[in-house]
Amino acid sequence: MKPYKEFWISFVQIGPDQGYHFNDLIDLEQISNDTYVGAWANIITRAEKIENAIEIIYQGAKEKNMKVLFIDKIENIETLIEYEELETSVMAEIEWLLNSNYVFLISDPIFPYRAGD
Repeated sequence: MKPYKEFWISFVQIGPDQGYHFNDLIDLEQISNDTYVGAWANIITRAEKIENAIEIIYQGAKEKNMKVLFIDKIENIETLIEYEELETSVMAEIEWLLNSNYVFLISDPIFPYRAGD
């Protein structure tokens, strides 16, 4: 079996779980006085089936005190590699996940937004 067939990348809208502030849950590269209420993020998962990838997205977000608001799309990594549609930085993150025991990774960068954005 090819190593990337069990990897998925999803574009997901996430927000804080009840009782949490989103700014406290994320690391921002730049210091900002903005108060963010959520973000769009690429999430990489390792799962045999797409159904399992969706479950992992929800479970992984929950472990980070976040909730999934919307899943925009999910794509198989092997297909994206075949069509040369992945950036080098994302491939490095996939390789890291491949060589780890983890099944969930929020890919850098995330795209936070403020209320009303």
